[in-house]
This record gives sequence, C-alpha cells and structure tokens, in this order.
Amino acid sequence: MDFFRLADKSLPSLQEEWRRSDANFNKAVNAAPGIRVIRQDPVECLFSFICSSNNNIARISGMVARMCERFGEEVEVSGVAVEDRNERAKFYDFPTVDRLAQQDVADILTQLGFGYRAKFVAETAKLIANERGGQQWLFSLRLYPYDVARQQLFQLPGVGWKVADCVCLIGLDKAEAVPVDVHVWKITVEKYMPALKTVKHLSQSVYSSIMFLGAFYRDKFGPYAGWAHAVLFTADLSEPLRAREKRKPVMDKAPLSLVTKNVAKKTKTHHYA
Repeated sequence: MDFFRLADKSLPSLQEEWRRSDANFNKAVNAAPGIRVIRQDPVECLFSFICSSNNNIARISGMVARMCERFGEEVEVSGVAVEDRNERAKFYDFPTVDRLAQQDVADILTQLGFGYRAKFVAETAKLIANERGGQQWLFSLRLYPYDVARQQLFQLPGVGWKVADCVCLIGLDKAEAVPVDVHVWKITVEKYMPALKTVKHLSQSVYSSIMFLGAFYRDKFGPYAGWAHAVLFTADLSEPLRAREKRKPVMDKAPLSLVTKNVAKKTKTHHYA
C-alpha cells in the first residue's frame, strides 16, 4: 500500500526545486520538515473527512474511533496493553461500506454524537453500496483523471469541494489536488496575493473561487501541488499561537464564501466542508 509513499523518489528533488523557486516554501519546509502526504485507504479517507465538516481534530478523532469500535471488526494485536491497566488494548478495522450502509447506522451514529453527519455517512454508504457497485468503486477512482474523480466524489452526500479534494489527494493518488478552505485562502492572501486583502466579498461563485486557488498552486508547483500545499499549510499551523493572534484579519467575511453551504451547482442541499 505504501502508506507513507516512500516509493516515490521524486519528492526530495521537487522540494529542492521548490525551495529555490519560492521563498515562502523554503521558509515553510524549514519550519515543518518531514511533512508527507500519506496514501490512505479511500473508504477510511472518505468517511473520516465527512466527519470533519465544521469540526475540530480532537472531536473528529473521537468520532472516527467510536465509528470503528461500533461497526468495525476487532483486530487481534498481541503484546499491547492499556496504559496503567492490566488489560489488552483493543483495536478495530475501519468499517466496510456495506456495514455503514445498513439501516441502523444513522440512528446509532446520532446516538454517538455525530449530529447531522450521521445522515451523511449513512446516505453516502448506501449510495456507494447500492448505486456505485460497492466500495471497490472508490478504489477505481484512482484510475481516473483528477477532475473526473473529484466530480464523482462531489455527488456524494456531505461531500463538498474541499472534502473531495482531500480524498483525491490523500486517498486517490491525485497529487495535484489542493484542498481549499478559509485557512488556505488566508495563507494565499498573506504570502502570495496581498492585493486581495481589500476584498470584502468574493463576487465569483464558490466553485470558481476554489478552482482559481487550486489552479494558482498547480501553476506554481506543478503536478505535485498538493504536496507543496501540505507543507505550507502545516508550517502555518505550526507557527506559535501568540504570533498568529497578533496578525491583523486578512479580510472580513469574504473567505466564508469559499465554504458556503449553498452551492448552486449541486442539486441537493447538504452541509459542506
């Protein structure tokens, strides 16, 4: 599976090229060395990112763990004990699409604190299981071009452009995918497009705004733009909180239009991330 993509030998040379050509990247890679984009199972990747909608990392991790414990199969691992307790730690596989497509899933996930995401997980699993031919369909998207795979994911309940790009980058081998959210918009304005600081409201559609930023990074960093984006994103998050708190706001409410829940191009009404 090559979870850490160690077989890809081109990354070191690409990073050196990006260091020389982009001062922001050079600073970022020094602040956050060793960043890698993992190659995650597409099923685990998709449903984990559906849980990420309007959420934080600690809560997302807890939700995914509860979903695995409730619907996944226990994995036998010897020699691993729970800290400070004389008992064996328990580990679980990620649930299959077929299990998440069963009738009881939405109600159980609601009881487990998933909120509106419970319905999205269940609906997406049912759609994949009943109308797309099962979870192998997700794996097959690795064989399609980025724009095709992205559009296919976008048709799933609870999947917006950002989640689709995250799954493309991390689960479907689309190294050119650049997930765009408010934070990425802020990084772009601060580091590359200061003229946009005066923008109060984006006049273009959500889709056009996201495509604009994705195309900007692909033009700048090439077919591995998603890797460069990951380094810039991580380095910015790693900046000391005090320094980030001193920043002046880049803009008022304009970035929110990048993640609005009213996307005209999508016929169904969902919450998006």
